Amino acid sequence: MNILLLGGTADARIFASRCFDEGLFNKTREHRLIYSVAGLVRQPDVPCEVISGGFTQYGGLAHYIESHYIDLVLDMTHPYAKKMSETAVDVCGRLSVPCLRFVRKAWSVEAGDRWVDVQNWDQVCGYAAPYRNILLSVGQVSDAQLQQLKTATQSRILLRTAATPRITLHNKYPDEILWVKGIGPFDYASELQLLTEHQIDLVVSKNSGGESTYAKIAAARQLGVPVVMMQRPTVTLPKLVMNDLESCLTGLKSMLQNYLPCKSATPERFN
Repeated sequence: MNILLLGGTADARIFASRCFDEGLFNKTREHRLIYSVAGLVRQPDVPCEVISGGFTQYGGLAHYIESHYIDLVLDMTHPYAKKMSETAVDVCGRLSVPCLRFVRKAWSVEAGDRWVDVQNWDQVCGYAAPYRNILLSVGQVSDAQLQQLKTATQSRILLRTAATPRITLHNKYPDEILWVKGIGPFDYASELQLLTEHQIDLVVSKNSGGESTYAKIAAARQLGVPVVMMQRPTVTLPKLVMNDLESCLTGLKSMLQNYLPCKSATPERFN
């Protein structure tokens, strides 16, 4: 059975390692796991084959699935990776290939949190207007988005991303926009220190869920700093959706145990 894992998240890396630790894949190559990552931040440390840079180089996702005889697609991309997830659902539907989507649970408000839920960037900019020192921790942003935020707030922005920003605007504001590289997981003490040292009075975040980037939310709660929380996009989901890694692992075990290769399968299928 050939399985394509759409990764790029801590959940995906953990899941891939767990699969090998529990013996679901081995040197006999009866079953094969292929891990796909965009490659913007770092190459994943996983015990399986890795393809990096997207599927355009292979003629698109559909062509890759067909040419590599993929039997199952596991979508473990980020909750905000709307384009990739919807492409997976569309392509798998057209090719009649099962697609399983892992969606980590969103964070929920706790006592002491000062959240403002927003749906779009206009709302982010509108709420951020009165604040002076903003931690912008939402991944990559465009020149237009950063310009809009600067125009709305006139504030100092601490921009944190895992990969080098794909923008030039921060060069125009050397004293007002500071970029810091940050790759999770983040710990509570470090996040508390970051917010304190930079006198952050507003955090802008996505509701990513999970533990890797939650420390900034806990630190903001401790300091009484409000959080503008960008809500998750509406994404078309496949029929198979799971919210925890244990369920995914159990489901995959069952699929592998019940897998019957088609009679036309050849050794080349697993090369």
